[in-house]
Amino acid sequence: HGATACTDVTGFGLLGHLVEMIRASGWNVDLNIDDVPLLDGALECLKLGIFSSLAPSNMLLKRSVANEADALKHAAYPLLFDPQTAGGLLATVPADKADAAVKKLIAAGYPHTCVIGRVTGQAAGTVAAGAIQVVFKGEGGSAPAASSSDSASADTQTQAAGPRRSKRVAK
Repeated sequence: HGATACTDVTGFGLLGHLVEMIRASGWNVDLNIDDVPLLDGALECLKLGIFSSLAPSNMLLKRSVANEADALKHAAYPLLFDPQTAGGLLATVPADKADAAVKKLIAAGYPHTCVIGRVTGQAAGTVAAGAIQVVFKGEGGSAPAASSSDSASADTQTQAAGPRRSKRVAK
């Protein structure tokens, strides 16, 4: 399906691996946190103050989040830094092929495969190269919007294929 980059989400968490994928290219990403598949009980663990022992180290990557003040308002934000030792796959696929790739992965037994963001273009203005904009719906959040400055080559979707055992936690 024309994947341009792919990694397994492990010890550096989703955000760490996404930063690794985009930093060298100078491209930016809108990551829709509402679409990130979560393991059952993940939000409940956060509410109880239960975090991975590696989470504090991974939180240093928050400097790559262009809108951290807004992102902090979302209950699942800390989970972007959660290290997984058997996480899912994170891939960038051309936008016009993303739906077909998702359908094929779901048919192959990965039911939580979904599009979680989009590559928005190369850095311009005050946004650093390799920046991640965390977008979400709801109170204090913002939904992703297309930019007129997006180039055709930036028309790429970021998708995640979660582990077979995971299920999305109801919001």
